Amino acid sequence: MTTNSASFAVAFCERPPDFVRQMATQALSGFDLRIPDSDTRADVESAIAGADVLIARKRRVGSRELDCAEPSLVIALGRNPIGVSLRAAANRFIPVLPIPHPGAIAVADHTLGLLLAVARRIVEGHDGVRDGAYRERGLEPAVTTERLFAFNWLGRKDAFILDGLELGLVGFGAIGQEVARRAAGFGMRVRYHQRRLLQHGWNRRLGVEPVAFLEELLEESDVLSLHIPHTPETENLLDGPALDRMKPGAILVNTARGALVDEAALAERLRDGRLGGAGLDVFREEPLPAGHPFTDTPRLVLAPHTGGAGAGGQRELFVRVAAAVRHHAAQAASPQ
Repeated sequence: MTTNSASFAVAFCERPPDFVRQMATQALSGFDLRIPDSDTRADVESAIAGADVLIARKRRVGSRELDCAEPSLVIALGRNPIGVSLRAAANRFIPVLPIPHPGAIAVADHTLGLLLAVARRIVEGHDGVRDGAYRERGLEPAVTTERLFAFNWLGRKDAFILDGLELGLVGFGAIGQEVARRAAGFGMRVRYHQRRLLQHGWNRRLGVEPVAFLEELLEESDVLSLHIPHTPETENLLDGPALDRMKPGAILVNTARGALVDEAALAERLRDGRLGGAGLDVFREEPLPAGHPFTDTPRLVLAPHTGGAGAGGQRELFVRVAAAVRHHAAQAASPQ
C-alpha cells in the first residue's frame, strides 16, 4: 500500500462523461487519478492496474477487475453497490463503501413532495386558506379547542392516502432507488421497469418488484413516476395512447425530462378527469411559456425544475468521495 497522496492511485472502472471527469479531477486533486481512455477491457484494466482505490459507477466490477487492481477499497457511487460483486470483494477482504448521490436524494425528496402535494391537494388547500374561500360556504372564524374545530373547512373531499397504493417507477437508477426507499416508508408497493432488470437478490433486498413490460406498469400503477433520460427512444414515451393505458384516476409525477410526456395529451386527460392528477418539475420548454395549457389545468402541481436544488449535484458527490479517499489514505499511512 502506498502512503502519500501523490502516489495514492484512485481509478475509475469505466470512462465517465466529461462533466463527471471534471468534477472528479477537481475533488481528487493531489491523488494519482486514473481514468480509462475508453470502456474497452484493455483500457479499463490498464487504468485500474495496481490502484489503491477503485471507483465503481455503472460498469460491472467483479473478480477480474478486483484481481487486476488488488485495491484496498472499492467506492460505489450510489446508495446501493449493485454493480459491484460483493461476494468477490468479500472473498478478497476488500471493503465496499457506497456513497449515496446527494443529487439523487434531492430529486427523490422532490418526487415525493410533488406526489404528496397532489395526493393531499396541498396547493388547492393553500390557495383556499389564503383567499378566504370559507366565506363562500357561509362560515365564520371561531376559536378552537381540543374537541371543537372546523375540520376540513373548505369541504375538500378529493384527498387520499398513499398507504397501499402501487408506485410504478419508469427507470430504476440512483434516483429511482432513492424514490423507492422513501415510498416504502409511506406503505406503497413499489414496482419498476427498465431495460436491464436487477438480479433477484437485489430486487428482494430493495423490496421492489421488476416488471418486464412498460405496458403492464402503466396499466397497474396507481402512481407512475419517471426517472429515465430524454433520448430519441424516450421522446414522447407517454403519448396519448400510453396515457390512456394508465389506470383511471392514476397520478403521474415527472422529475426527469419534460419531453418524455406529450404535454397537450396530459392536459386533456387531466381536464376530463381521466387521470387523477400530476406533479411536474420539468417541461418541454423551460421556463414554462406564458399561456401554456398547464397554467390553467386542474389537479396539476407545477415546480420550476428545482428537483436537484440544494444538494450540490456531482460536485458534492465527489467532495464526499474525496473525503472518503483522504480518510482511507490516512489510515493506510498510519502505523499499524
